[in-house]
Amino acid sequence: LMPAYATGVVGTRGVRLAEEQIYRISGGKVSAGVGGTGKKIAENQYQTISKGSTGAGKLYNLPEININKAKLQKKYKHAGDFGIKGNYNKVNAELFEKEIIKHVEKATNIFKSNYRGQEVYVYIKDGIGVYTGMKGEFISGWKFNQKQLEFHVENGIRIK
Repeated sequence: LMPAYATGVVGTRGVRLAEEQIYRISGGKVSAGVGGTGKKIAENQYQTISKGSTGAGKLYNLPEININKAKLQKKYKHAGDFGIKGNYNKVNAELFEKEIIKHVEKATNIFKSNYRGQEVYVYIKDGIGVYTGMKGEFISGWKFNQKQLEFHVENGIRIK
């Protein structure tokens, strides 16, 4: 299974917080810290709390990625963005698939967003994005331009 992440907010009851306040739950104790995108709660679980917001965080159980071989071949035109060189063949297809899976597992930013009218998860690292459907089916992936990155930052729900 893929990681589960939580995003959301907790009421501050008048306490002034930094731009993003992070709470870590460990062994029944809650500790606070300031950070970028989220603090690890348990194995592969994160929760972020934004300044001035109230309510409980939402838990995202991200699905395991599923890569259809026909889709992989169709999207092989983007393999160079993942460091794969040469024409499509069995060896390069396996390398491309492994790089996509590694990218999803190591993504530094994950958003729930939209791509061509459908809800997707977007896994971003080093300017490269991979789209999966809500059930984990691989849609595509390539090196994003600045407008594509900005779209997900501005319109998506940040999970990690």
